[in-house]
Amino acid sequence: MSVGGRWRGPGRPVWEETDRHRWLGPLTLAGLAAGTAMAVFGLPPVDLHGPLHYLGVMGPLCGGTRGVHAALLGDFGTAWRYNPLSVVLVVGAVAFVARARPSGASADAG
Repeated sequence: MSVGGRWRGPGRPVWEETDRHRWLGPLTLAGLAAGTAMAVFGLPPVDLHGPLHYLGVMGPLCGGTRGVHAALLGDFGTAWRYNPLSVVLVVGAVAFVARARPSGASADAG
């Protein structure tokens, strides 16, 4: 993509006045709510493995549920051992929710 005669790479962050991905806020909140429910009530009593797991093929999400559970309990070391992506997911989700707060909201309002 060329902007003003200069190539602009696909991953370059840009500050915009409007959020073009507003749907990610509710999705992120739903994910954090599900993770918090797992942290409070425990892991689900069902087998969450994909069919390839039984053939010995581990996918990139293997250990993700246990990792998110551990991360939301504050045990980031265990979460990292289960699946490093789980720590990135939880920290990213919390950061995204903090960023997605309404623009008129302020900590000192009131």
